[in-house]
Amino acid sequence: RFEPGMGGRGLSLSLGPRWGVSGSSGLDTLWEEADEAVEEESTRQPALAARAGYGFGLASGTLTPYLELDVTGSGEAGMSSVRRYGAGAELELAGSRLQARLGGEHRESAGAEADTRIGLEVRLQF
Repeated sequence: RFEPGMGGRGLSLSLGPRWGVSGSSGLDTLWEEADEAVEEESTRQPALAARAGYGFGLASGTLTPYLELDVTGSGEAGMSSVRRYGAGAELELAGSRLQARLGGEHRESAGAEADTRIGLEVRLQF
């Protein structure tokens, strides 16, 4: 993991193994109607998650475009594989508790139709 500098500005990279369903995408929480068969199968498989972003300083905060890749399973006989590609941007306003994320993702899995999603997430902490 490589973290950005002060205020979220600069390059951020992460790459790591995990086990089970991805929790890295905020968009995943917006759609609960995911294919249960794919979800159940992917909880028992190893995975690799990667994310790259770059935080740009704005007068009013930080804008961070990002790319994500999540690969679950090996694709070997008897094991399904799930691939998720994501891209978007996050905006965090300085001196405010407001955050916004606009992103899209494309999910491919063995034995299921490809799924493409676009979402907007806005958070206000108080």
